[in-house]
Amino acid sequence: MGKKRTKFAANIYVISLLPLILLAVILLIAGYPLVQNALVAEAEQDLQDTAVLTESLLDTVWPGDYRLEGEEALYLYKGDTDITFDYAMIDAIKAKTGLDISVIYRDTRILTTVTDKSGVRAIATGVAEPILKQVQGGESVFYHNVKIYDTEYFAYYTPLKNSDGSMAGLLAVAKPASQVQSEIRQVLLPFFLIDLVLMFVAVFVVSGYTRHFSSALSSLYSFLEKAADGESDVEMDPAVLERHDEFSQIGTSVLNMHRSLRNVMERDPLTQLFNRRSADRKMKLIMNREHGEETDFCISIGDIDFFKKVNDTYGHDAGDLVLKEVANAIQEHMLSLGFTARWGGEEFLLVFDRSKLEAAGESLTELLSRIRRLEIRYGEQLIPVTMTFGVSEWDPGMTLDDLIRSADRKLYYGKENGRNRVVVHLDPEQEESIPEEEPEHGSRLEARAQS
Repeated sequence: MGKKRTKFAANIYVISLLPLILLAVILLIAGYPLVQNALVAEAEQDLQDTAVLTESLLDTVWPGDYRLEGEEALYLYKGDTDITFDYAMIDAIKAKTGLDISVIYRDTRILTTVTDKSGVRAIATGVAEPILKQVQGGESVFYHNVKIYDTEYFAYYTPLKNSDGSMAGLLAVAKPASQVQSEIRQVLLPFFLIDLVLMFVAVFVVSGYTRHFSSALSSLYSFLEKAADGESDVEMDPAVLERHDEFSQIGTSVLNMHRSLRNVMERDPLTQLFNRRSADRKMKLIMNREHGEETDFCISIGDIDFFKKVNDTYGHDAGDLVLKEVANAIQEHMLSLGFTARWGGEEFLLVFDRSKLEAAGESLTELLSRIRRLEIRYGEQLIPVTMTFGVSEWDPGMTLDDLIRSADRKLYYGKENGRNRVVVHLDPEQEESIPEEEPEHGSRLEARAQS
């Protein structure tokens, strides 16, 4: 009997632990690409934002076109300034962001923070022909595997244009791929440790719950399997959480782990609003509601007025504070109306579920009034804030891109015509005053007239 009991107990341990071990592996294998995609997307956004900032600083500090001058030696000028060896600006950006900056004239690096192992800057080095051709076509590109001095980088390239529209060269912003891989490991490590804790807890619990613990394990298995398959809205079986034993703790830990992972995937880290990908998914769910359900909804894209001036005047910490305070105000206003997301930079997406256009416009007017009254203090400074909103109502004949483009164009019109307003309608003459957009929805429309 003793041997049988030992064998039975051993089988119970195997039955209990083996699924958890397998689930841990599945979760890590499934979670790795999810986290990787999220962090790569975040890295791309960081590189893009830094490229926009750097290009703006180049034009602000050294206004004018790019050109080469000299006979025996060639020097790169921007406007009236020789910038050939002026590394101060890009070095300062790298010190602030940790990202490498390169100013490339035609196909040759002139200014760069990239160095070899000896600390020598990678000046006079070239750019791969496929990259050059793609950017010369007028589009910005992001690469996962650019090699410079045998180091692999994530890199974002955007064209540098002169005032006549001709391409002078490229602006490159790069981040070592090893940094992103390190961030992925840091995100996954807590989940791995939690998995280990769960397995030890299971060993302890199984000795006293041999008769009724299998159902709890089955529920946990089902939850983790669905989570590993990418079902972000999967729910934990309430029976597991209601148990007065260690399995309820396991369920809570797993649920918290899943929520943490979902938060990484769905939320903007600064404002804690939904990120753009989550917003896209939620809007598609609204559009695809079952036949017979009310499908009326409106979206608005709002942009903080003169946000660049806030960053330039008070610093980026103040800019982050403004983003968080505005996000909180919008979130509170939208609690019973729908949801909101950070759409990018200083832009926010507001979705009014089961709402008509006029009602959404009135609600936005109330929100704008509230934002105008915000008292955002940074040190001794009081930072005034206003916003511009464009809002459009979905029609069953519209695609999601059509709807976003419509709100985007109204926002652009508002930014071009005084800011600090809500644009609900555009007449034909006003529509004609708006330039054509790029195909991608959410186009910045000439960077919102410089915000």
